Amino acid sequence: MANITISVQSFLNSSTNLSITISNTATVSNLKTAINSAEGVNTAIMDLFFNGVKLVNASTLASYSIIAGSYIQSSNNITQNGLWTKQERQVLKLDLAQLKRIRDSNPRSIYSLSELPDTYNGNVPGADDNPNTGGLIIGRPWVNWTAGAYRTTYSGYHEDDVTFTDTATVTGTTIVGNFTIPSEPENTTELYIGYILSDYTGTWSFTITSDDASYIWVGPTALSGYTTGNALTNASYLGPGTGTISLSAGYYYPVRLLYGNGPSDGSLNLTYAHTGQSATNNFTGKLFFNSATNGF
Repeated sequence: MANITISVQSFLNSSTNLSITISNTATVSNLKTAINSAEGVNTAIMDLFFNGVKLVNASTLASYSIIAGSYIQSSNNITQNGLWTKQERQVLKLDLAQLKRIRDSNPRSIYSLSELPDTYNGNVPGADDNPNTGGLIIGRPWVNWTAGAYRTTYSGYHEDDVTFTDTATVTGTTIVGNFTIPSEPENTTELYIGYILSDYTGTWSFTITSDDASYIWVGPTALSGYTTGNALTNASYLGPGTGTISLSAGYYYPVRLLYGNGPSDGSLNLTYAHTGQSATNNFTGKLFFNSATNGF
């Protein structure tokens, strides 16, 4: 058994290297403990890499041919080269912030992994007890919120083609506070993009009344993969449509509404309802969009 001195990139400051002396028969877990001590923290959640290979906690340094003078990289730097998923990068950032608070004897805002949202696995969040009172959205927890939905008006009628707005001529944009149009000129299409901030945990009902055709998507399908077949509900001059979805209070849910009118004047009205809330088209305090993208 021999002690070796290796150079390890600091995970609290990527521009600093630590000089660590440790037995070559020590495990990677032992090395992490030594790094924690050198950084002045109690515990750390991190990954280490040697020659581009991720080190396994139970393995020994000798098993990776780590010798005196070897250079070990911490996950603080590895996150930049695309080896990690979005979730792993985000968790690491939170871990590093937590470690710095411990190092600086500032334990406030300490979080646990159980409080992180499941926004990265493609499911609608709702099962987590997350203390973020500002709300969370699928895939992106922080957004430049502006009240209302972003509506784009196009020349022509979409004819039930959800890709119509990709190439249609834009005739105007505006910010709206609801999804109601008393009178729509003929041969016009409207696309609404934004988020609904839920204030109720349970089943929501959305009802569209329109002349002519309209479709609404709420949740992941509003962001991508939307088709006429997976819309929450749709309506036409033949009658309204109602769809239901389970939402959780405190979360922002993506919403996409495509409405179009063909010949003669048209109209649109979207209402929501849930237990304790009768059907209403008043979305005050519940409708937002990302001002950085004018949509999602």
